Amino acid sequence: MRRMSAVLLATLTLLTGCQAEVAPPSVGSPPAGADALVLRVSRTPGFGPPGARFAAPVSALVGDGRFIVLAPADGTPPAPVQRQLTTTGVTKVVTAAAGAGLQEQTDYGDPGAPDAPVTTFTLVTDGIRHDNTVIAFPTDADRGLNADQRARRERLRAFHDDLADPDRFLGGEAGGGKPYGYARLAIFALPTEMAADTRPWPLDDLATAGTPLETGRCSVVSGAQLATLRDAATGGSATQTWRSGERAYLVILRALLPDEDACPV
Repeated sequence: MRRMSAVLLATLTLLTGCQAEVAPPSVGSPPAGADALVLRVSRTPGFGPPGARFAAPVSALVGDGRFIVLAPADGTPPAPVQRQLTTTGVTKVVTAAAGAGLQEQTDYGDPGAPDAPVTTFTLVTDGIRHDNTVIAFPTDADRGLNADQRARRERLRAFHDDLADPDRFLGGEAGGGKPYGYARLAIFALPTEMAADTRPWPLDDLATAGTPLETGRCSVVSGAQLATLRDAATGGSATQTWRSGERAYLVILRALLPDEDACPV
């Protein structure tokens, strides 16, 4: 009996040791290149005025290590910022994203909150794009969620908090902040009433420019038109009213990320 107990103990010890040495799930390789998307986090209000999604915060990591934050601004033109991550910093972000379940289709549950905001996480590894949409995040209620879903949301929330504080999360691997020199700008235009601070629109007629959306229209400018619009928009409000033709328009300007060449959807 003592011999059997000793053998059993040795077997359990061996198994425990083997389990402790099991490697974590492999993390795929992110794409390289200045226009390659590695990670994007965007938050869309569940209920808001037309064009609200154009003013929603977006952050993205691209293949050359730039971490770009498009935050809602008080004025125009948009002034997003970027951090230059080292290779080690990029690896740490991608590893943390995979650990939060973003390298696969993960069930984060639905708290059942009507008109709740929606946060979308996109991670690209090994040439595969993984999209996860999380309802009522990060300030969600626990109702309607099981224990596994709550645990997954906690891991995701920790990752989300890390991205919001790159200095704490990455230290010297994050680099300093500087303006993001975007090359393209999306224009959301919606007919509205004339206001005291309505400005003359400097580009093509907003009634026909770009493509129609469910409400309003969206167009993209670059090059000389971008320079003209930035000059005209300087000192305006984030939701400036412009006069184009015989009408007034509410206009929201949104800088495009390196992997974007069309109006965000």
